Amino acid sequence: MTSADVANAAMAMSYNVVFTSGAGMRSGAGYAVLSTYSSGVREDSSLYTVIEYTIYSTFYPLVTIYSSGEDVKLLKFHILIMMSSLLPTLTSKILETLSADARKQDLVVKEVTGFPDSFCRGKEKFINFRVFVQDLSVNHPNTTTYDVAQASITATSKTGFGKVRVIDDLVTAGPAANSKALGRLQGLLTRADLNTIGIAVNLNFYFSAGPFAGCTLSILGRNEIALAQRELTVAGGTGVFRFARGYAIQKTNSTITNVSVLDYNIYTTYCATINQVVKM
Repeated sequence: MTSADVANAAMAMSYNVVFTSGAGMRSGAGYAVLSTYSSGVREDSSLYTVIEYTIYSTFYPLVTIYSSGEDVKLLKFHILIMMSSLLPTLTSKILETLSADARKQDLVVKEVTGFPDSFCRGKEKFINFRVFVQDLSVNHPNTTTYDVAQASITATSKTGFGKVRVIDDLVTAGPAANSKALGRLQGLLTRADLNTIGIAVNLNFYFSAGPFAGCTLSILGRNEIALAQRELTVAGGTGVFRFARGYAIQKTNSTITNVSVLDYNIYTTYCATINQVVKM
């Protein structure tokens, strides 16, 4: 998790929940709703917070490698994740809300029948739209890009391997910087290729204006920036983009000193029952 918003307390999150028991699943797509379950101080003086995840996900049983699509199910389940950070100065009383009985609880999974409103009631649509990202480099006086980590070989690597950057770039309706502001592109860029400049991207479009206001769209993939156009994966989202899947074609629209304008041509599913009109 990385703080990825210069104006608000917002995190770019990317992690895997590994289940060591229970039924397996593949090709899951969906969304999760987070809420704070409990918090306190443990005996080792570390502060903990337990986050409850209510997860809605499609599910294919692992009995077959391929699926015709007819056996897909939508599941709902809750999990609790404990997050802690060491705070040696906190030696006050212990707050423990997870009882021994609670620790013995098994995972309860419920099938959601008839795919609810959150899955568009079968009225999912496929759309195409373009947005532009105003990327201000680390040397720009008003930069929205910051280096946050590097590897032991980053300084000597021909590709800057291991360098990690976090961005909070302006998203606009047109390529000009004074075009209508639609939101921000926030997340992580990691140099992940030893031989060419290939960037592993973990990005979220956060829309604060326009028809998608209040929604997010998640972009993942490998970005080899020397190519004229780069294809990235649409891997989900929130709001009208719940269960979203598709792809984005990224191109460099223009580059001047310390500023690059990136063109994202996005093809994705969206939930037409939540928002009927799509105009950029």
